[in-house]
Amino acid sequence: MTQIQMEYFIKTCEFGNIAQAADALFVSRSAVSRAISDLEKEFQAELLTRSKNGVTPTNAGQIVLEMAKNVSSSYQGVVRRIRELEDWRLFHQVRVGITPTNNLQVYQNYLRQYALDSPGVKLVLTEECASRCLELLSLGQVDVTFIPSGIIRDQPDMDFFQVLPLYRNRIVLWVRKDSPLAKKPNLEIHDILDCPLGYLNAPMPMERSLESCFEAYSKQPRVTVRTTSVPLLRQMVLDGQTCALIPDDMFEPSPELVAVPMRFFRNCTNYMIWNRSILPGSATAHFISRMEQDIRAL
Repeated sequence: MTQIQMEYFIKTCEFGNIAQAADALFVSRSAVSRAISDLEKEFQAELLTRSKNGVTPTNAGQIVLEMAKNVSSSYQGVVRRIRELEDWRLFHQVRVGITPTNNLQVYQNYLRQYALDSPGVKLVLTEECASRCLELLSLGQVDVTFIPSGIIRDQPDMDFFQVLPLYRNRIVLWVRKDSPLAKKPNLEIHDILDCPLGYLNAPMPMERSLESCFEAYSKQPRVTVRTTSVPLLRQMVLDGQTCALIPDDMFEPSPELVAVPMRFFRNCTNYMIWNRSILPGSATAHFISRMEQDIRAL
């Protein structure tokens, strides 16, 4: 007895007519008749009484009908539960966009505690540059993204996004403690004209500002390394091979390193952004609410 045979038999008993059951099932009359005939062979009993007015279940047919309804109900319950599991997988996750310059800070300060407090929600992280994170948000490929203020100022379509300010950091020059630059309270452009500079390999708005400042001195920044690896950049600074021009919270504190403020860069606000034109799923709505609560609590 198959699920299709049960469905055909139940529908035939419901309508009391094979032709009407076939129409309701969008199959041929012969398909319904064959399914019922196969059932009668399987149970070795006549299941329907046929007449000019239609069909009615026999005593044996009534027993089979009750069984078929119970089995069909159980089957549909299993299908529903499996679909609910699939829905849980899809809707109990939050897709988060992060950038190479904020990934560690965002995880440590926001995502880690949320993951501990919400074990039923799966966080899916995608690391891209800030402009690409916004693009993914517009395309609906991430639910929220964390980006710095510099990229926001360059976006013409921010009306589509809801913006939540999170934390502030500043651009500094990381140098060895024995560097002459480490003794300065802050740095001007002329202090770093000949300085070997290391960047994280991600587009940063501050680079354009820096190049403009260097052009005033008829120079270009002397970039010695671009890398996606924070540990590599840190080690190269420790080795005296470069000076890292990055946010002040990118490196772990070390007695051998000094973060010297750059006077000509403004402090940067980092934001969480989501698309206000897309209705968030339950997990995303919960995540956003939690972030808003955390910010109000500060």
